[in-house]
Order: sequence, then structure tokens, then C-alpha cells
Amino acid sequence: MRKQENKDFDIFVGNLLSSYREFSYWYFITESFRNNEDVKNKTFWLTTRTSFLKSCMSGLAKTFEKQNGRFPDVLSIYYLLDIQFAGFEDTLNKLKDVRDKILMHSEVETLRDIDFFYEKNRTNSQHDSRLICKGN
Repeated sequence: MRKQENKDFDIFVGNLLSSYREFSYWYFITESFRNNEDVKNKTFWLTTRTSFLKSCMSGLAKTFEKQNGRFPDVLSIYYLLDIQFAGFEDTLNKLKDVRDKILMHSEVETLRDIDFFYEKNRTNSQHDSRLICKGN
């Protein structure tokens, strides 16, 4: 059974690293635009940037996805570790809402009033990210 657990962990880390790479590419492209508005193939780079952001946000949401009756063996941090992120439920729920309502399901009501949705789900992302990474 230990061999299977190691394989699960390797898959989890691979998925997490993929999300980190996608975030890094998104960040690099965003910074490049910030420093140079006169970029060639602007539509291509904006589309690529958006794709990297959607993919890394989806991957991050999967990292913190909890087990449930429909999907009891979801490969997430909770599957691998007996860990709780007490005090961070609000941030993790906001991340899940973005994944569910925009990235994965294109919920019509949310998309019609996207500014309200973003305002409601705004977090202090830098602060929240640091706290989540510290764990407890």
C-alpha cells in the first residue's frame, strides 16, 4: 500500500507544480505587458495569459478540494494529509466559487454581474496566500 501512497503523492505534487508553472508564466506575461504596451501579437499573448490564469486558478482550487459523497477520493491536500486550514475557510470558499461559477461552469447569473461577483469574492490575496502556505 505504501507504493500506492507514494504514487498518489507524486501525482499531487506534479499537479501542484504544474499550477505553479502556469502561475509563473501568467506572471511573466503580465509583467511583460506592464513594461511594454507595444507587444507584437497582442491578442495571442492576452489569450495565452488568460489561459494560464484560468488553468492555475483551477489547479489551485483542486489542491484544496474536499472529499464529498459524489467524489470520495479526490486527490487533494486533504486526501494526503490530516490537515485543517482553520481560519482560512472564507478564502478557500472564494477560490472554490471562482473555480465553480466562472472557470468550470460559466454560471449565467454570475457572468451577468461579474463585477459584483469579483467584489464579493475579493481577498487580500498576497496576505491570504502567505497564511495558507504557513498552515497551522
